[in-house]
Amino acid sequence: SPEQGSFVEVGLAPGGAHPTRLHDPRVPNPFNITWVTPTAITRTTGSDQVTLALGGGNTLSLRVTSDRAGIYRIACEGAGADVAVLRFHLAADDGGYHGLGERFGPVDARGSIVPMQFHVEPRSTSGTNEFHVPVPFFVSTRAYGMFVETLAPGAFDVASTDASRVSATFETRTAAVTLYTGEKPADVVAAYTRQTGLPRLPPRWAFGPMHWRNEWRSRDELMEDVRRIRAEAIPTTTVWIDNPWQRSYNDSEFDTNRFPDPPSLFQELQRMGFKVLVWSTPYLDAVSDGATARNTAEELFVQARDRGWLVLLGSARRPYVSVSNPGSAGGMSDANGALVDFTSRDASDFWTRRLEPLIDLGVRGFKLDYGEDVLIELLGMRTNFQFSNGENERTVHSTFPQLYHGAYRAALMRRANDDGFLLVRASSWGG
Repeated sequence: SPEQGSFVEVGLAPGGAHPTRLHDPRVPNPFNITWVTPTAITRTTGSDQVTLALGGGNTLSLRVTSDRAGIYRIACEGAGADVAVLRFHLAADDGGYHGLGERFGPVDARGSIVPMQFHVEPRSTSGTNEFHVPVPFFVSTRAYGMFVETLAPGAFDVASTDASRVSATFETRTAAVTLYTGEKPADVVAAYTRQTGLPRLPPRWAFGPMHWRNEWRSRDELMEDVRRIRAEAIPTTTVWIDNPWQRSYNDSEFDTNRFPDPPSLFQELQRMGFKVLVWSTPYLDAVSDGATARNTAEELFVQARDRGWLVLLGSARRPYVSVSNPGSAGGMSDANGALVDFTSRDASDFWTRRLEPLIDLGVRGFKLDYGEDVLIELLGMRTNFQFSNGENERTVHSTFPQLYHGAYRAALMRRANDDGFLLVRASSWGG
């Protein structure tokens, strides 16, 4: 713990977390939050659990366990009407702080506030904060680490607001913090990955050179490329066919005007030693109420909408449709993006079944674009996403990318004996 400070602080707000405003974990003093530290121990349970008083009838229970040398888990559970936010502090030292997911900046996170979710950021070139893969874990060059096991919105303040502290703040009543120590940083990373899941080993062919164009205008252009690659004896294993390649937006059917006779195309590419991977996103082309579907993707949208397989938004519970027209980047300027609700097993199976004919054709992987639509807030207000499993954006912002990717991996498992590869844009811890 920092000198003159507590390992844990609790953010109290009247009635708990606000129903419409986010308690922004990126700032020292989130909206409507009063910070308190425990004042007394009110109860002990055995040797590993204590309950701490916070005032006003609110409490925080801590259970400390260690099932392996050098690993300590502190499970925290707030109780009472007003508990809304948890914050954990460690003393900063002269080590470097590495990890926290995909970041664009210095390798050492010291001096940074690192969010654990994707945000709209009008001041950036892209309009977002570019945190596509946030991971609430860091490893110090002094061979210790910290992982906050939660799906809640959060942020790490790495000796930025206070140079003497590294703090992790999450809008939640419950979280588990694991502290790791080892002889070297690699020991800490190994312990963390044992806890959250080791990466899957990709197939051998995925480690060879891969060839890609943003767009192939025709089958002839594609074949010209691969024949030249073989003529030059470049040991390329894989060809990516990016957007556009489908008849309509995410109908999973090859555009035979652009790529005539797909079965013979795949046979020729396989004969030349190429694996084929294609682009995809988690959307269907939305249709206005009362309008007639004009293509397969729009017909699939109507089917998914009527069966409750789309993400809903707002009190009216209408299907969420991306405002960015995501299909426009691939030449489908009028393709709207209605987000498939992968928290529904039926919706996920529906999506997987659409992919299986592609696997049978010879597709062995997918470039999975997008997946970050489930924002936790806009201009400080909650976004009010609703999912079939009863959850909302407070947790699904973290799990949605993995559920989305899982539908594709299921298709590869069913039809290709798991001989496949996913290149993904968004993810989170455990992904």
